[in-house]
Amino acid sequence: RIIMASSSSSSSSSSGRPFYIFAYDWRRDLNESTDNLLQFIKEIHSKHGGVRPQVVSHSMGCLITLAALHTEPTLFHSVLFVGGNFGGGAGFYPTNTEGMDVGFNKNYMSAKVCHTFPSMYAVASPMGVGNDPILKDDKKGGKQLFQFVDSESFMRCKNDNASSSPFPSIVDIDMYNLEDWKRFKLGPYSLGEAVSPEMEEHVKICLKLGKHFQNRLRYPTVGNGGNDNEEKKNGNNYGNNNDHDNDQDDSQNNSQGTILNQSDQYPPIAVLVGDQYLNPDFFLWDINASRWIEWNRQSLKRYKPNTKDFVRTDGTVSYISASQPPLPNVVKNKVKEYKARNNGPGIGSHRQLMSDVEMIDKILNDLQNSK
Repeated sequence: RIIMASSSSSSSSSSGRPFYIFAYDWRRDLNESTDNLLQFIKEIHSKHGGVRPQVVSHSMGCLITLAALHTEPTLFHSVLFVGGNFGGGAGFYPTNTEGMDVGFNKNYMSAKVCHTFPSMYAVASPMGVGNDPILKDDKKGGKQLFQFVDSESFMRCKNDNASSSPFPSIVDIDMYNLEDWKRFKLGPYSLGEAVSPEMEEHVKICLKLGKHFQNRLRYPTVGNGGNDNEEKKNGNNYGNNNDHDNDQDDSQNNSQGTILNQSDQYPPIAVLVGDQYLNPDFFLWDINASRWIEWNRQSLKRYKPNTKDFVRTDGTVSYISASQPPLPNVVKNKVKEYKARNNGPGIGSHRQLMSDVEMIDKILNDLQNSK
C-alpha cells in the first residue's frame, strides 16, 4: 500500500488534509509500478500548485517508494516506510513455487499462474544473501542472516559435536541466475515437467527486470531514470559487489547521474517497524528434494534451532531489514525509527502495522515539523 497526504495544511493533525491512495498491481513489473508512482506524484504536484506530498508506504509499497525516491527525491516532502523488506528474502518462494489458495479456490492463484507474475522474480537480494550488508547482524559478530542451510548438515552438526564440519553447509542460491532456478527447481522448474521455451524466456526477462528494479531500489539513479547503461557507467553494477561496499565513502560509489554526494536533496525519512516476534535467522534447504523447508510448528519441533539463532521480526519481515532502507550514509544516519505498538502475538503482525492510525498521524506530524 502507498498513501499520500498533502503537506500544505497548517493543521497540527494529518486529518482534514487531502490524501490519495496509489493503487498498483502487485503482480506486475515493479519498475513499471515505480514509474507509475512517480507520474502519480507529479500529478499531485500539479493539482496542488507544486506542493510536495508526504508518502506512507507498507511492505512491497516501501520498495516501490524507495526506488522512486532514489530517482527523484525532490518530489517528496517526507517519507514513512512501514515494514519494508529492504534486505530482500525468500518470502516469495512458497507463492512462486507452490501457488496460493484463495479461499477454497486452488486454481485462481495456482503455481502456474503465479509463475507469470514478474514481481515474484524481483524481491530477492541482488548481491546474494551471503554478501548483503543489510542482512549482516553486528550483534552476532557480523553473522549473515537468512541464508539457506543444508538441512542434513544442520542436523549432523547438532547431533555430532565432534564433526569435522562444525558449521552446517550453506546453500548458495543466486536468485537472479536462470541456471540456479533450474538447478534448485525454483518457480516453473519445480513442477517436474518440461518448461516451455516461452515460459523460460519469460523467466529470463523477469529476472533481468527484477535485478534492474533492485538496482533502482538500492542505489540513487537521479538523472537517468534508473537506466541500466547509466548505472553500469556510474559503477552501479551488481556484477561487482565491491562497487557498493557500505564502508566506502558515498562519493566513491557514483558519478554524473547519481546523487550519493548530494544527500541534501533527500527529504526527512522515518521507518515504523515491528519486532515482537522471534524467528530463526536462517532458512533450511533440503538438498535431496531441492526445496525450502518452511519454519512452522512441525519443523521447529523437529530441527530445534538454538535460541541464539533467532532474530526479531514483525511476524513476516525482520527488524534488521525493515529498519535499514538502503540510503546514502549521510541520509541513513538521519532516519527516524519508531516501534509499532500493535505488533506481537495476539496483538498484530506485519499486515496490521498500518492499522495504528494514531501512530501514523504522529509520525507524519513529526516529519512535517522536521523540515
